[in-house]
Amino acid sequence: MAVLTKVLLVEDHTDTREMIAMLLNMEGYAVATAEDGQEGVAQASLQQPDIIVTDINMPKLSGIEMIRILRGRPEFSSVPILVMTAYGNDVARDALTNGATRAVTKPVDFESLVVAIKDLLHE
Repeated sequence: MAVLTKVLLVEDHTDTREMIAMLLNMEGYAVATAEDGQEGVAQASLQQPDIIVTDINMPKLSGIEMIRILRGRPEFSSVPILVMTAYGNDVARDALTNGATRAVTKPVDFESLVVAIKDLLHE
């Protein structure tokens, strides 16, 4: 039996998080979710995902702060991190400078998101 690729989805908007998680499940991914950066750090340690997909602007701990924490840990140094932002190129550049692998703008086109995930996982 094939081992499913694990995706950690960190998104504070419930509807967006549930919709993306459902669609990624339908694509054959095992999806764990977190609703803010603080929970994202905890879930990353617990789940050991193959890729992390995260929002930037979240309560408690922003996506950028979460990325900085995870990139400081050896086990997450090479895990691809895909950020989703509604705040345009400056925020996307900031995320990339702080360790994100790639950035996409919101609203996210789901097909583009899947293509980006597959590309980052070299599927």
